[in-house]
Parts: sequence; structure tokens; C-alpha cells
Amino acid sequence: MESFEAALPGRLAVVLRNVRAVREVYEYVEGGDIQKDLISAQQGIVRYLSQSLTVPDGWRRPYLDSDGIWLHPERKWNVPSGEAIRISVLVPSPVAVEEGEDRDASVNLYVPSWKLRERFSDSLKPHVPKAKGWIHTSDEPEGFAPGYPLGKWIRYADYAHEIGFDAAGFFQAIREALGELLQLETEIDRLIERAKATSAALPRKGTGGRIRPVRKPG
Repeated sequence: MESFEAALPGRLAVVLRNVRAVREVYEYVEGGDIQKDLISAQQGIVRYLSQSLTVPDGWRRPYLDSDGIWLHPERKWNVPSGEAIRISVLVPSPVAVEEGEDRDASVNLYVPSWKLRERFSDSLKPHVPKAKGWIHTSDEPEGFAPGYPLGKWIRYADYAHEIGFDAAGFFQAIREALGELLQLETEIDRLIERAKATSAALPRKGTGGRIRPVRKPG
């Protein structure tokens, strides 16, 4: 005769064994409180980075907006659209339910809409520090949104332990990943300028001449 325990699917048995905690987590997520706490956590990360991360001269300090945590040079990574190539820290909900949504934190290079975006993004591939866990979008195309050619996952589960969540280790991992990406600053500078120079040298459609660079105001 089948035991009562064996009659329950394994995962359901786990849920029922922890039913009080499951209900509490469900109400926390569905009620929206988790989003408020994620904002508070990101504010804490910004404060930590402002105190612990060495930001190059001419860069904005880390700041938070509705899309995540950002840092970038004041001017030199600007593109014609008016936006800038930026470094982002994304800290999403660990229980995101929408298909395609991230469930882990990540540090990324963000490239806004720009006619040279694909060319520039492709040129990054030889410089990806894969040994340190970085991924180029061409290696994991389903895992990256458009405009994020380079990224590194900071997995929540790596810092979850029986006695709690290692927030110090999690914050430090974000800082270290940012430091690794900042080490590519000079190379990224060069690739941006090379992409712009290559574009300027291409013949204008319908002519055999060269495209004259457009002077920027100011």
C-alpha cells in the first residue's frame, strides 16, 4: 500500500511542510513590498559603492534611477542620440514571474540605441574577461536584452546560506565586478573612437566621397 508521504509530489510536500513561510513570501511578493525593499537595497548598494569603489577621474559617481544603478564618464562615452554608454548594476526581484525577466543581479555594459551599436558591441568580444565570469551577448544571446553586449551575473543563490544571506559578500561581488569592467576603460575608449572613425570613413550613400564628421556644438 502506498504511504501517505509517497502520495504527495515531492515539491508539493516541501511547500506544505513550509506552508506558513510560503504564504508569507507570497503575500510579500504579490503585495508589492518586495519592490520597495529592492529600492532600499539598491540605495544601500549606491552608498556602499560611493565609499568603497575607486571611480576614475571625469566619471559620475554611482547613482540610482528607475532602471537600476549607473556610472559612466561625464562626456567621453556619449553617443549622438544624446545618451551615454554606461555601466549598469541591475538588482531585480529574485522571484520575477514574467517570462524573460532576470532573477539574479548583474553588472553590465549598456550601449544605447546608436547606428554603430552592433559594430561596437562585436568589437568588444576579444576583450571579454571570460575567466572572471564575464559573458558576451554572442555567447548567450537569449540571456541579454538589446543594448547589453557584456555582462556578469551575481547569483543570489551563491550568497544564500542556512543562517541567512551574505549581504557583505554580495555587495563586495558587485564592487569587484565593477572594478573589473572599469579596467577595460581605456580599451572601450579606443573601440568607441575606432567605431566612429570607421563610420566617418565610409562613403556617403550615392557618392564616392568620404563622410565629413559633423561638428558637435560647444
